[in-house]
Amino acid sequence: MDARSLIETLKGRGLSLRVEGDRIKVEAPQEPGPETKALLSELRRHREEVKMILAAPKSETPTPETLAASLLVENEPDEVETILAVWRDIFGMRLDRDQVVRHLEGLRRWQSRWAR
Repeated sequence: MDARSLIETLKGRGLSLRVEGDRIKVEAPQEPGPETKALLSELRRHREEVKMILAAPKSETPTPETLAASLLVENEPDEVETILAVWRDIFGMRLDRDQVVRHLEGLRRWQSRWAR
């Protein structure tokens, strides 16, 4: 398995990886099973390449979440309500400012925990 696929596989199993100095820090929500331990051994064999991938600058491609957050921050409250009303009509769902704010707060907590 190549280094990039290995990183994605480990992240898919709930592990977070980051570079600290010359080391790769790995955090897991629970004790890794035998398959995950085998993947971690393979990670050590690709150590330098993994460090380069993890240390590379991330692209600034906007996500729906970042676009929604910028919508809430950059517009006046009445404009936000109008935009959310249009979204309700388009997507056929109940959607209000508080729901969007709570979703974004939850997303930030998740990102701060797992995107290290």
